[in-house]
Amino acid sequence: FHWEEPVDPDDRSRSIVSYYVYIDTASSLTGVIPDTVTENSYTPTSDLLEDAMYYWKVEAVDDDGGVTSSAMWSFWTNSENSAPSAFSLVEPLNNAVLNIFNPPFCWEPATDADIDDSINYVLELGEHIDSLSIIYNGPYMASCFSETMGLVEDNTTYYWKVTAVDLSGATTVNSGGYHSFIINTANDPPIASTLVAPLNGSIQTDLTPNFYWTEATDPDPLDHVSYTMNWWPLG
Repeated sequence: FHWEEPVDPDDRSRSIVSYYVYIDTASSLTGVIPDTVTENSYTPTSDLLEDAMYYWKVEAVDDDGGVTSSAMWSFWTNSENSAPSAFSLVEPLNNAVLNIFNPPFCWEPATDADIDDSINYVLELGEHIDSLSIIYNGPYMASCFSETMGLVEDNTTYYWKVTAVDLSGATTVNSGGYHSFIINTANDPPIASTLVAPLNGSIQTDLTPNFYWTEATDPDPLDHVSYTMNWWPLG
């Protein structure tokens, strides 16, 4: 901290004997105990807080006890770039099942402690965690990103995440990492099974034969298939 040496307007023979230096993060400087120095410069004895707004002023004291205060100035501390703060995904909910083809993507805004820094958001979506595609790269959208028609298909599981990026390239991925959801707009019937045994038209010598058929699959990701077997005598 440096300041000009004042001249006492009452008597130029008087001299400045000390300075009271006030520094605080509150602009009122109320309750601040000043440090006293005899030169027109000052270095704090401990580090100031990072990413903080400080206010300061100096009072000059002459050899007759007169005190004159300077104007109050302010400054911001920023010795290194800080990454964006943690933030969370909002919608779709993790593991949700959706019946629409244009799901909106919503997330909380991150903050950045660095003065005048700004944040962009990179939204990625895909069917596999290791091969997501960027579908949005831009500023925070309070109304969510909803230009998604044509990006999803029925009966499919999707993964998504959002990365906050500041002007210096520092990044923060949403809390909890990847989230997933399923698109399932309507219930689909299982794919038909194929009978395996006993063979059609065969003669069974065992009166308690085992019956086999191929396993049926269901296009709906969370559905489970059960079977009902019917048989009846011929003739």
